[in-house]
Amino acid sequence: MSTAVKVWLALGLGAAVIGVGIFFLARNPDLTKCDEAIQATLKAPSTYKRVNSQGSSGSYIIDYDAANSFGVMLRGSGICTVTNGQALWLETSEPPAYPG
Repeated sequence: MSTAVKVWLALGLGAAVIGVGIFFLARNPDLTKCDEAIQATLKAPSTYKRVNSQGSSGSYIIDYDAANSFGVMLRGSGICTVTNGQALWLETSEPPAYPG
């Protein structure tokens, strides 16, 4: 194998490792706690998918899709607050207003 091929392989592998690291570092543990709190309220938690979220510092507005007990996908919305590692989920009947 030529030196040029080895260099390209090393660069490609390095970029892949950096990309995976950034993906895992970019995950927000507060949003993960919110996802878990939302799933705990659902009839079919495995169908849960967060479609939008805004917020920071432990307070988030979240929209999600999940199936009801008949298998029909529905959109839900609410506010999640994370304090001391515990998420509190408040489902709203109307989608919350996103700032700005």
